Order: sequence, then structure tokens, then C-alpha cells
Amino acid sequence: MRTEAQFEEQYAVPRDSHWQKQITCRKHLRKRTILFADDNSELRELTRILLQKNGYSILTAGTGAETLRLFREKCNIVDLIIIDVFLPDSNGRQVMDNVRKINSSVKILFTSGYNKDDLENRYALKIPGHILQKPFELKQLLGEIRDILDQPVFSE
Repeated sequence: MRTEAQFEEQYAVPRDSHWQKQITCRKHLRKRTILFADDNSELRELTRILLQKNGYSILTAGTGAETLRLFREKCNIVDLIIIDVFLPDSNGRQVMDNVRKINSSVKILFTSGYNKDDLENRYALKIPGHILQKPFELKQLLGEIRDILDQPVFSE
């Protein structure tokens, strides 16, 4: 039977390898921060818990005004805003327009119970970029987050 030290010696990544350097560098990277805005408090709390368990730092908001306030306070650490298209005091597009005045390159993922065509045709609401249709699964949400965060940053 092998000892733990023998096992680690056989399967450990060599210290001078490319992979060890990447692992060491990743340890020093900060967690990605997501600002999640939805008027459904249960969905906000569940999403916060699940995203934190998947390694993200989460800020939550229930209104457009609260989203803007949090973004103004934390704009230097927010990597992505996930926002419901319809909030009690505004729509996600209005919030996005105001957020972009503060930081034009912030990444945004919209969520909605409506698909993009319905939003444009029934509500005359043009939503740029990604829309994640509700209800969504955690796997879908995590995939969208990874795809968006991996994209290069462009200012509009």
C-alpha cells in the first residue's frame, strides 16, 4: 500500500511545469462579482446561494433604483449584471442605459419570462445581447455566465 506522500509524488504536477504556473496564478485572481437584479425575492436568494456555491461573489437588488445604487457603489468590482427585463420601478433596458453611463463596457445578461420576439413585438422593447428565458436551470445560467465573462470587453 502506498503512502500519501508516494501518491502525491506520482500524481502531482511538477512544480516547474506550465500547469503549476497557471494554478499558482489563478490562486491570486479575485472571485468574479455578479450583480443579480430580480423583483422575486425567492429567486434572488436561491440564485445568490447557488452562484456563491459555484465560486462567484454576489450582490442582489430587487428594483432598478437599487441596482443602480449598488452598481454606483461597487462598479469597480462588478464583472456582470444579470437583470430581469421587467422590474417594479423600471425595465432592464432603462437600467442598462444608466449603468452604461457609469461604465460603458460592463457585461449584462437579461432574464425574462418572455422571449426576445415577444419583448420587441408586444412591448416595443429592444433588448441587446443575451436574454436568458425564465424559468432557467442552473446549468443554463452558469453556461451563459461563463460565455459572457469569457468574451473580450468592448465599449459601445
